[in-house]
Amino acid sequence: MNKKNKIFFYLFLLINTIIIFYDSEKQNLLTLSIYFLVLNISSYYFFDKVLLSLKKIFNIFMYLFFGVAPVLQYKSSTYFFGVNSVINETDMYYGGLLSLTIIIFHNLMYYFISTKKLTPEIKFPTKRLEVNFDFKIVSSVLIILLSLFVVTIFFDFESFISARYLKGLKGYKFYAINFFRDTLRLIPLFYLLNFKQGKVKDLRVEIVLILSILLFNFPTAISRFQVALVYLPLFYFYFKKLQEYFVLVFLSSFLLIFPYLHNFRYSLKLQRDNYNFFGMFNSLHFDTFQNTISVIKLSIITNGEQLFGSLLFFIPRSIWAEKSRTSSLLLCNEIEFDGFCNIALSFFGEGYINFGYVGLTLFLLFLAYFNAFFDKTYLNYNSSSFNSFYFIFIFYEFYLLRGSLTSSIQKLLIIILALNLLLLINYIMSYKKYTFN
Repeated sequence: MNKKNKIFFYLFLLINTIIIFYDSEKQNLLTLSIYFLVLNISSYYFFDKVLLSLKKIFNIFMYLFFGVAPVLQYKSSTYFFGVNSVINETDMYYGGLLSLTIIIFHNLMYYFISTKKLTPEIKFPTKRLEVNFDFKIVSSVLIILLSLFVVTIFFDFESFISARYLKGLKGYKFYAINFFRDTLRLIPLFYLLNFKQGKVKDLRVEIVLILSILLFNFPTAISRFQVALVYLPLFYFYFKKLQEYFVLVFLSSFLLIFPYLHNFRYSLKLQRDNYNFFGMFNSLHFDTFQNTISVIKLSIITNGEQLFGSLLFFIPRSIWAEKSRTSSLLLCNEIEFDGFCNIALSFFGEGYINFGYVGLTLFLLFLAYFNAFFDKTYLNYNSSSFNSFYFIFIFYEFYLLRGSLTSSIQKLLIIILALNLLLLINYIMSYKKYTFN
């Protein structure tokens, strides 16, 4: 850790001390001390020598959702889904131990996998299309995409700037249209990320692609997750020197900008989600820790049925009547909550809900392995298509960790489909042959 990073780390130590011990007279000191370790260990990994990595995203997530949020909710006695969802003193204590174990286990396994060469040699199996950036071809592709997009919003042009729900559609048709529309949104982004890594320098192409991204993904018309997925990769591509401050930029965006964006679902007026700076951590957007602890406390285990249902999310219940319910519905049923059950269950909670502690451990091993594999691939393998995928996947992982698993699998399929559709469309339009990168 260099001198500058040491200064930042010491600053975080001060912030962590304030979060834990300020106004803590009524709380158990031993419990708070465990979360103090959670905050300090996770923030230590913010400042390793690699500028950009999935390991950093993992530790940022743990810092915010399994460190800061539980402590502030603990101090304010905040719980979300009725009296049966209350997290008591004992739950907080063991929840802190679980969070600490997850952080240590993941980072140790990540280090072991990375240094012991347990990931395969870099021979990326996918053939990459030599993307053609001829202005006429790019314009033609974007016109086709725009036409399809207008059809998916049923010519409701206000949807370009406002997060509006599709009128007259319910159930499976609604989700199918949204799935296709969200896939179209990402294709111009993949196009531009590939363009920025290529040798072609055509200002017309770049401007058209940027305008297309704005048109397809106007910040007030998409969710906060999609804003991060689209604009943070662009930010880091255009301001590469700021990659050195990746964690600080990410946290600043998360704490200062994203609270405003949630309100655009309901109104185009600029107002913050919560005027109290730390108040957002007591909102439902930070329920994943409590839900994870509740799932473990109630011993909700489906023996893999929920995982199977998540992987086959595209099969409607009208065809598969015995399809397992989502993790949110399973938890709501156990705690007898009859309100709107939009619950986020962390990736670790999803592991537990499928196979108990064995599942939690396997999910964590899976995460550490693929984080190490993707990070090493990015550092050692020069592919514009993979790099574009990696930059988007970095911000997707934050969503994956928060949950739920079913929704995360849908989002991942959208990302993969968007990249492959770009390559396919471009191939058809330009008649280029596949080449290995």
